[in-house]
Amino acid sequence: MRRHRIHPSEFMDYAPDRQGEQVRINHEQCPAGEDTRRRMYVKRSDEELDTVVAYCHNCGGVGVSKCGTAAISSWRDRVLSSDLLRREQGGAQGSPRGSGWAEVSASAAQGAGPHDKGVEEVLLPRDAEFSRTCWPKEGRVFLSRYGLTEEYPGEVFYSSSRQRIGIVIYDCDGNRERVIYRRIFAGDTAPKYMQERSRSAGQRRTMSVGSDVLVLTEDWVSSKKINRSGYDAFPLLTTSLKPEDLVHLTDEYSRVIVWLDNDNPVVKKNRDTIVNNISLLVSNVYCVSDLSDPKNYSVTKLKEVINNVISDD
Repeated sequence: MRRHRIHPSEFMDYAPDRQGEQVRINHEQCPAGEDTRRRMYVKRSDEELDTVVAYCHNCGGVGVSKCGTAAISSWRDRVLSSDLLRREQGGAQGSPRGSGWAEVSASAAQGAGPHDKGVEEVLLPRDAEFSRTCWPKEGRVFLSRYGLTEEYPGEVFYSSSRQRIGIVIYDCDGNRERVIYRRIFAGDTAPKYMQERSRSAGQRRTMSVGSDVLVLTEDWVSSKKINRSGYDAFPLLTTSLKPEDLVHLTDEYSRVIVWLDNDNPVVKKNRDTIVNNISLLVSNVYCVSDLSDPKNYSVTKLKEVINNVISDD
C-alpha cells in the first residue's frame, strides 16, 4: 500500500542541525487524526547532502528533503502527476516501449508502445543490436558468465560503433531514463562504464517479479540475478541511495535487503548509510555484509542467502 507523503513544509522548520540528530514533533496535518504525542520523527541523516527524513508513526507517512522546500515541492508534484497518469492508463508500471524508437534496429522495436509526450528519452545508437546471435563472442560471454543466457529485448544490446554492450534503464512510465555502456574487449582502456541520461525522464522503476521483498544492488546484472531468484530488485547504479528513490521504494515495500559488493571501506560506509536511512522509514531492513555482488553467485545460493536473512527476523 502506498504511504502518505509528508511535504517538507510540515517538518523542515524543526529539522535538527547536526548529522544523525533526531527530534520528535507533533504531526500537525496528520491525515490519521490529531497527533498530540509527538509521533513524527525528523532526522538529519546526511549533512553533506543536506538530507532530512521524516516519518510519522501515527499515519505511516514519510517525507524527505534534500535541497529545500521549493525543489522538493516541484519534484513531489512531478511524481504525483506521474502516478496519476499511470492510474489513468491502467495503473501498470508498463513494459519497455520501443515501436516508436527512431534510433533503434527493427529487432529492438517489436511489441512495444509509443513514447510519452513531453519526455525526452535517451536515444539509442542506430546500430543497436538486441539479438545476441549477432553479438561478438565477448558480448555473449559478458552475460553468460553470470548465468544470464536468455535474450533481453529492449534492455541489452550491442553497438558496433561504440564497441560496447548497452544496458537500457527505464523509468516507471517505460521511458528510457539512461543507457549504460559497458566495455567488453580486452585492451579497452576507457572507463569500464559510461552512461547517457535523460534530464526529463521520471523515477527509475523497480525490476519487479511480484515479490514483497526488495533487494538493493549496485548494478543491473546483480538485480537480474536477484529477479531470477524470485525477488524484486532495484539497481542503485552506484553505492548511494537518492532521497527520491528512498521515498519511492519505501512506499512499496516493507522488507528491504541492502546487498552491495562490500569490496572496500567506502562501499561499506555507504552501505551502512543506506541501511540507516531506510530504517527510518521501514521496520524490516536487512544487510548482506560478508559477500560480494549478487551476480557472482548461483540462483540457488542467492535464494539460500535471502531466505536466511529474512528468516532471522
